[in-house]
Amino acid sequence: MSTSGGAALATADQVTSQHALRIAGGVALPFVVGEVLGWSGYFLASIFALQLLAVRQPPLKLPAALVTVAALAAAFLASIVLTAIVLPYPAVFLLGAGLAVFGALYGQARQGSPAWFILLVAVSATPLLAGNSEAIATGFVGVAVKAMAIAIATSWLMHAVFPDPAQAPPPGPPPTLDHASAARMALVGTLVMMPLMLFLLGNDSSAVVIAVTALSILKASSAHGGARAALGLLGANVIAGAVAVAAYALVTAVPTLAMLAAVTIAASLAFGAVIAMGGQRAALASAACAAAVLLFGSGLSPLYDSGTAFVDRLTNVLVASAYTVGAYMLLERLLSRRS
Repeated sequence: MSTSGGAALATADQVTSQHALRIAGGVALPFVVGEVLGWSGYFLASIFALQLLAVRQPPLKLPAALVTVAALAAAFLASIVLTAIVLPYPAVFLLGAGLAVFGALYGQARQGSPAWFILLVAVSATPLLAGNSEAIATGFVGVAVKAMAIAIATSWLMHAVFPDPAQAPPPGPPPTLDHASAARMALVGTLVMMPLMLFLLGNDSSAVVIAVTALSILKASSAHGGARAALGLLGANVIAGAVAVAAYALVTAVPTLAMLAAVTIAASLAFGAVIAMGGQRAALASAACAAAVLLFGSGLSPLYDSGTAFVDRLTNVLVASAYTVGAYMLLERLLSRRS
């Protein structure tokens, strides 16, 4: 191998390593610090940081970060207001929520920006809480906006601590789909999400964990391989459940800061290493990492539903994952036959 070829390979390895460390640190740092300081819903900051760091891209600049946080807050508040107005009219609610989910899924498929996934959380999770209690939904808005701000700050810190080598090539644009493919993916995702949202409407905040897990599956399916990737995501979510159970058991057996940090960092590094390699496995690992963080975090610090047992929440998430994957594959097959 030539000297230049060896140097290029070494640089590529270093880029992957630094990327993996950024992901792992972005997931683990808010999680551990939030648990220690008693932040509400700190695991959401880890989920949002994962979205910002999973694809190798420069961090948000300050103006873009401020716009992102403000847009997220506006989307959450608009969801609360609109839900209160249209909830007594199920057909109108279904149409409005469906259009919002379709638009966010389409924007995500066309642009590949992590902000679209976070917007999806706003338009999907907030009506579920608002249908049960407007006060709970408003409280969740504050938690989510704070989590977004923490996630952005964490991404800045991770890029500063684990920068790409100076000789590394600039990152390419995130993967996107053409108009027709994006519309198709958005339609399938909307048809999958709406029955789930209607079923969860008025439920407790475990519905948020289920909704975010389903959105992670749809995001990964849309980005890589459609129905083929969806089947792998079912296995990935089973692995995520196993990781969450093991982590929860270790931390409850040895409830110390050292154990929490060790478990969180080890799991984040394992997922981060796969995500940084790119490809379809990265999409599977990203969805599994999000599910594991949600389950583990909601077990340690549940949002508004402390009475829900960890095992019950895990079971509900796995059942919802199976529904999401099965419905996605069925709709993909039906649309393919029509095409």
